[in-house]
Amino acid sequence: MKNKKIYIGGKITGLPKEEYVTNFLNAEKWLRKLGWEPVNPCGLGIPDGSSTPEALPRCLAALKTCSAMFVMENWRTSEGTKEEINFAGRHKIDLYFEEIEEDIKELESSLFIID
Repeated sequence: MKNKKIYIGGKITGLPKEEYVTNFLNAEKWLRKLGWEPVNPCGLGIPDGSSTPEALPRCLAALKTCSAMFVMENWRTSEGTKEEINFAGRHKIDLYFEEIEEDIKELESSLFIID
């Protein structure tokens, strides 16, 4: 059985701190309500103002502990999130995109896949 940990990916760099923190907290609350154990990169202790290359090793280490990744719809302009998506694909971590209705329905109907 896969674990219920789900990493939250989305844009941070270039957004005001209040905006990205709110985005990630809203996703975290929603996923927790569905029964997932969200991993929010805002809670990984990465110093404010860190560059993507500085933050990415810690983010990928956290992602590696998860069975799934939830990708917020603002990912297309985030180099870090693109790297996380590629990493998830290489490590067979399930991807759920906020903008894809079928992914949202799957998240809401079944918490995790039993192998």
